[in-house]
Amino acid sequence: MLIYLLLLIVLIAYYLFIGLSPWLLLYIPNHANESSVEIKVLLGISVAFVFVLFTSFVSKKFAWAQRLNAEFAPIFRHKSTTEITLLALSSSLVEEVIFRGWLQQEYGILISAVIFGSLHIPLKKSHIPWTISALFMGFVFALMFQYTGDLIAVFIAHFSINYFNIHALKKQSMSS
Repeated sequence: MLIYLLLLIVLIAYYLFIGLSPWLLLYIPNHANESSVEIKVLLGISVAFVFVLFTSFVSKKFAWAQRLNAEFAPIFRHKSTTEITLLALSSSLVEEVIFRGWLQQEYGILISAVIFGSLHIPLKKSHIPWTISALFMGFVFALMFQYTGDLIAVFIAHFSINYFNIHALKKQSMSS
């Protein structure tokens, strides 16, 4: 979690150094979509719900997903709900500020999504589906940011996906 805090501090310092407000990392200036906060929250929850449900389904039906979960589950076995919440909060907030708030506005959807997926490069061949899902979600998050004009929906979706999937991995590790 410390690395996320350091990345955020560096990015904020960079914006201040070049004379821009760090608040510009949270929204697209002069964006035409004036969706209400309620719609953005609903969009974030809906995207998270669909992806978490999909993850759960895939984890029950496919051997490769079961193997992947079995490899990741022990990492979260002894994490408290507070630690899981802080991990999901810090990773989703900092990743979205960096990938959507900065990279997407600076270099576009394709570059931000590909770099997001690339940073989830597998340590093992069996982790490739994790990288593919991160790449896919990088595009989904980028399109959500482009549509809404700010990070509200994207942050809610990313946080919820991380939170519920990590809890599912923890539950799996406790039962095995």
